[in-house]
Amino acid sequence: MKIPWSFLIAFLVAPAMAESVANFLEKKDQQILDLYVANGKNAEKTRVLLAEIIDAEAFAQRCLTNQWQKLTIEQRRESTKLLGDLFTAGHLRILVRFGKSKRIYKEIGAGNPKVIRVSAMANPSGKKSENFSIEYKLTTASGRSRIFDRLEDGVSMIESHQRQVDK
Repeated sequence: MKIPWSFLIAFLVAPAMAESVANFLEKKDQQILDLYVANGKNAEKTRVLLAEIIDAEAFAQRCLTNQWQKLTIEQRRESTKLLGDLFTAGHLRILVRFGKSKRIYKEIGAGNPKVIRVSAMANPSGKKSENFSIEYKLTTASGRSRIFDRLEDGVSMIESHQRQVDK
Protein backbone atom coordinates (compact mmCIF):
# COMPACT_ATOMS: atom_id res chain seq x y z
CA MET A 1 0.00 0.00 0.00
CA LYS A 2 1.38 3.37 -1.02
CA ILE A 3 0.99 6.29 1.36
CA PRO A 4 0.90 9.76 -0.23
CA TRP A 5 3.84 12.02 0.63
CA SER A 6 1.54 14.85 1.59
CA PHE A 7 -0.04 12.65 4.27
CA LEU A 8 3.36 11.64 5.65
CA ILE A 9 4.59 15.21 5.69
CA ALA A 10 1.43 16.43 7.43
CA PHE A 11 1.66 13.57 9.93
CA LEU A 12 5.31 14.21 10.74
CA VAL A 13 5.31 18.02 10.59
CA ALA A 14 2.00 18.77 12.38
CA PRO A 15 3.31 18.00 15.89
CA ALA A 16 6.38 20.17 15.28
CA MET A 17 4.22 23.03 14.00
CA ALA A 18 1.89 22.74 16.99
CA GLU A 19 4.86 22.78 19.32
CA SER A 20 6.23 25.84 17.57
CA VAL A 21 3.12 27.90 18.45
CA ALA A 22 3.58 27.12 22.15
CA ASN A 23 7.32 27.75 21.87
CA PHE A 24 6.70 31.00 20.00
CA LEU A 25 4.39 32.26 22.75
CA GLU A 26 6.78 31.16 25.50
CA LYS A 27 9.73 32.97 23.88
CA LYS A 28 7.74 36.15 23.25
CA ASP A 29 6.41 36.16 26.80
CA GLN A 30 9.95 35.86 28.14
CA GLN A 31 11.17 38.68 25.86
CA ILE A 32 8.34 40.89 27.06
CA LEU A 33 9.04 40.11 30.71
CA ASP A 34 12.79 40.66 30.31
CA LEU A 35 12.23 43.98 28.55
CA TYR A 36 9.68 45.13 31.11
CA VAL A 37 11.96 44.32 34.04
CA ALA A 38 15.29 45.41 32.49
CA ASN A 39 14.17 48.71 31.01
CA GLY A 40 12.45 50.21 34.00
CA LYS A 41 9.04 49.24 32.70
CA ASN A 42 9.60 50.92 29.32
CA ALA A 43 5.98 51.08 28.20
CA GLU A 44 6.53 51.80 24.51
CA LYS A 45 8.99 48.98 23.81
CA THR A 46 6.88 46.57 25.86
CA ARG A 47 3.73 47.63 23.97
CA VAL A 48 5.42 46.91 20.61
CA LEU A 49 6.33 43.38 21.69
CA LEU A 50 2.86 42.77 23.13
CA ALA A 51 1.30 43.88 19.83
CA GLU A 52 3.26 41.10 18.10
CA ILE A 53 1.39 38.44 20.09
CA ILE A 54 -2.01 40.02 20.83
CA ASP A 55 -4.66 40.50 18.15
CA ALA A 56 -6.54 43.44 19.69
CA GLU A 57 -8.85 43.84 16.70
CA ALA A 58 -9.96 40.19 16.78
CA PHE A 59 -10.55 40.52 20.53
CA ALA A 60 -12.60 43.71 20.09
CA GLN A 61 -14.65 42.27 17.21
CA ARG A 62 -15.55 39.22 19.24
CA CYS A 63 -16.36 41.26 22.36
CA LEU A 64 -18.65 43.53 20.36
CA THR A 65 -20.05 40.88 18.02
CA ASN A 66 -23.63 42.21 17.94
CA GLN A 67 -22.60 45.86 17.67
CA TRP A 68 -19.44 45.70 15.50
CA GLN A 69 -21.18 46.19 12.14
CA LYS A 70 -23.08 49.21 13.48
CA LEU A 71 -19.91 51.03 14.58
CA THR A 72 -18.17 53.63 12.45
CA ILE A 73 -14.54 53.03 11.49
CA GLU A 74 -13.46 55.54 14.14
CA GLN A 75 -15.58 53.82 16.82
CA ARG A 76 -14.05 50.46 15.81
CA ARG A 77 -10.54 51.91 16.14
CA GLU A 78 -11.33 53.38 19.55
CA SER A 79 -12.97 50.15 20.75
CA THR A 80 -10.00 48.14 19.50
CA LYS A 81 -7.58 50.43 21.32
CA LEU A 82 -9.53 50.43 24.60
CA LEU A 83 -10.22 46.70 24.67
CA GLY A 84 -6.73 45.92 23.35
CA ASP A 85 -5.15 48.01 26.11
CA LEU A 86 -7.26 46.19 28.70
CA PHE A 87 -6.27 42.77 27.30
CA THR A 88 -2.60 43.75 27.03
CA ALA A 89 -2.47 45.10 30.60
CA GLY A 90 -3.95 41.83 31.87
CA HIS A 91 -1.40 39.77 29.95
CA LEU A 92 1.47 41.85 31.31
CA ARG A 93 0.06 41.66 34.86
CA ILE A 94 0.06 37.84 34.61
CA LEU A 95 3.62 37.76 33.25
CA VAL A 96 4.92 40.01 36.02
CA ARG A 97 3.09 38.14 38.77
CA PHE A 98 4.28 34.70 37.69
CA GLY A 99 7.44 35.75 35.83
CA LYS A 100 9.88 34.18 38.27
CA SER A 101 8.04 30.86 38.20
CA LYS A 102 8.77 28.08 35.76
CA ARG A 103 5.94 28.41 33.24
CA ILE A 104 4.88 25.46 31.10
CA TYR A 105 3.36 26.19 27.68
CA LYS A 106 1.40 23.35 26.10
CA GLU A 107 -0.90 23.17 23.12
CA ILE A 108 -4.31 21.70 23.98
CA GLY A 109 -5.99 19.74 21.19
CA ALA A 110 -5.36 20.17 17.50
CA GLY A 111 -8.24 22.41 16.51
CA ASN A 112 -8.55 25.87 15.18
CA PRO A 113 -8.22 28.23 16.95
CA LYS A 114 -5.05 27.02 18.62
CA VAL A 115 -5.32 26.80 22.39
CA ILE A 116 -2.21 27.12 24.53
CA ARG A 117 -2.36 26.38 28.24
CA VAL A 118 0.18 28.13 30.42
CA SER A 119 0.58 26.77 33.91
CA ALA A 120 2.91 27.43 36.81
CA MET A 121 3.20 27.30 40.55
CA ALA A 122 4.23 30.54 42.17
CA ASN A 123 4.98 31.90 45.57
CA PRO A 124 4.27 35.62 45.07
CA SER A 125 5.59 37.89 47.82
CA GLY A 126 6.42 35.01 50.14
CA LYS A 127 2.81 33.97 50.55
CA LYS A 128 1.41 30.47 50.22
CA SER A 129 2.17 28.75 46.91
CA GLU A 130 -0.41 29.35 44.25
CA ASN A 131 -1.20 27.30 41.15
CA PHE A 132 -1.88 29.19 38.00
CA SER A 133 -3.32 27.96 34.73
CA ILE A 134 -4.54 30.13 31.89
CA GLU A 135 -5.58 29.21 28.38
CA TYR A 136 -4.95 31.43 25.40
CA LYS A 137 -6.80 31.16 22.10
CA LEU A 138 -4.74 32.16 19.08
CA THR A 139 -5.59 33.08 15.51
CA THR A 140 -3.19 32.23 12.75
CA ALA A 141 -3.03 34.42 9.67
CA SER A 142 -0.22 34.72 7.15
CA GLY A 143 1.83 32.25 9.19
CA ARG A 144 1.60 34.47 12.28
CA SER A 145 -0.14 33.38 15.49
CA ARG A 146 -1.62 35.97 17.85
CA ILE A 147 -3.72 35.77 21.02
CA PHE A 148 -7.36 36.88 20.78
CA ASP A 149 -8.84 35.47 24.00
CA ARG A 150 -7.73 34.45 27.49
CA LEU A 151 -9.54 32.02 29.77
CA GLU A 152 -8.93 32.34 33.50
CA ASP A 153 -10.64 29.73 35.69
CA GLY A 154 -12.52 28.61 32.57
CA VAL A 155 -13.98 32.09 32.01
CA SER A 156 -13.39 33.69 28.62
CA MET A 157 -12.57 37.40 28.55
CA ILE A 158 -14.60 37.69 25.35
CA GLU A 159 -17.68 36.12 26.92
CA SER A 160 -17.34 38.33 30.01
CA HIS A 161 -17.20 41.48 27.90
CA GLN A 162 -20.07 40.31 25.68
CA ARG A 163 -22.27 39.90 28.77
CA GLN A 164 -21.37 43.38 29.97
CA VAL A 165 -22.04 44.96 26.57
CA ASP A 166 -25.37 43.15 26.18
CA LYS A 167 -26.65 44.52 29.53
